[in-house]
Amino acid sequence: MRQLDGHDDVIPGRIIASRTHIGPRHDLQIGHYHKARAETEFAFRLTATPHLRDTPWTSGEMAEIMVLHPAIELIGNRYQMDGASKAENSLMTIADNGGGIGFVFGDPVTDWQHIDFQNHRIDLRVSGGAPADNFLGDMRCVPAEAAADLVNHLAHRGEVLEAGHFISTGAASVPQPFGVGDVVHADFGVLGTIELRF
Repeated sequence: MRQLDGHDDVIPGRIIASRTHIGPRHDLQIGHYHKARAETEFAFRLTATPHLRDTPWTSGEMAEIMVLHPAIELIGNRYQMDGASKAENSLMTIADNGGGIGFVFGDPVTDWQHIDFQNHRIDLRVSGGAPADNFLGDMRCVPAEAAADLVNHLAHRGEVLEAGHFISTGAASVPQPFGVGDVVHADFGVLGTIELRF
């Protein structure tokens, strides 16, 4: 996905507390998400702090201190330029908090290590419409590896995520536009569902 979007490294966006919603069902104000899109993601909540250290954190070590949450990121782009190159779009994405406006984290899943995330299908629909295409195989990251990459990327800046913080690992399906009155429904199979009404 990084190559598809023109990124050559991790693009860490902040998860904003005032636009973070915990639980599988919510009624949200459309005014907060004007011209936004919904994308499914696999997210984690840290159960311990991955402290700064000399050696990088591995995906296996991260897996021991994370609980999985199915998630929907609500994304939008304030900065747009016609005819922009992938590199220019990447810079605008960095300036725009990675496109992140809000997050919804579904119910926690403690037994997740056996899931084949790169081939795990998600059914994302807006108001009963056609399902969004999934990013599968090499188009989708291994979530624990993405979490380790983020922690190590931030560590190079001297920054540490703390126990209780959330990490999300990028789009698992094609983002879908929604508007006033729409219902966004994401079925993650054995990992749960999320439903949002606007």
